[in-house]
Amino acid sequence: MKTVTVIVYGGTIEKKILVEDRGNILIVTTEDEWKAAERENRPPVAIGFRREYLVE
Repeated sequence: MKTVTVIVYGGTIEKKILVEDRGNILIVTTEDEWKAAERENRPPVAIGFRREYLVE
């Protein structure tokens, strides 16, 4: 499980779990959703962020 730090709506910086790296788009989810998905044996609900919102 890899974490990334992204800038979310409103400029807040948050840590997210990286689900998939599609080049210019990072598919991420929250830690709580990741754990729930593992527990329920399902894919996590995730959203995409443009790589430009990644905090290095």
